[in-house]
Amino acid sequence: YEEEQYQKFPLGTKLIYGERIFRYAKMGGTAGVAGNLYQAVVPLAGHIDEVMGTIAVAATVVAFTPAVDPTDALTLDELQDGYFHPNDESGEGLAYKIRGNPVIAGAVSGNLTLIDPVKIAIVAAATGTVTHNPYRSIIIHDSPPTALVVGVAMQLTTAAYFCWIQTRGPCAVLVQGTLVIGDFCVPSATTDGSVMPSAAVETDGPPVGWVMAVNATTEYAQ
Repeated sequence: YEEEQYQKFPLGTKLIYGERIFRYAKMGGTAGVAGNLYQAVVPLAGHIDEVMGTIAVAATVVAFTPAVDPTDALTLDELQDGYFHPNDESGEGLAYKIRGNPVIAGAVSGNLTLIDPVKIAIVAAATGTVTHNPYRSIIIHDSPPTALVVGVAMQLTTAAYFCWIQTRGPCAVLVQGTLVIGDFCVPSATTDGSVMPSAAVETDGPPVGWVMAVNATTEYAQ
């Protein structure tokens, strides 16, 4: 339940404690709220399907150009522990974990340093995509979510501090609507940070949990 200003573990580190599972995360720019459902940062269009230069086999540095300035600019090591993958042409189908990046302005090429070397040469015509680590700068989930749902905050967390979020096991979560015990719940489509009952996976999205105890809407249930 503690928070810390400085990172102690790799983002996404898994902690199993009895029947509960947690992941190590960094809170976004707004203080964390206990019992709220959180998501990853929203992927930016200017980080997706961008033109790459030629990259040789065994290279550990790749040049990447965010599309728009300043919208898609990258701060120092913003992509650390995130991923780069060629999504078209030679080299496609492989994803590489990012060790770090310098400050990169939008519409300007900058070098990403990879943890593992490139396995298949990337040709000049290829395009690439970068994604943040899902546990970096997490935010309360939009309704409906606009990025991958990652877990539930366990405490009031200072903005931009590191903490553990719960991803499995008994947990108190904000409720929207009338839950049914034993049924599954999904991210709310109308109330940020909460869960709601599901009518159908096809329309409401995949389940994030199963109801153990029912509490009224706007309260917290397990």
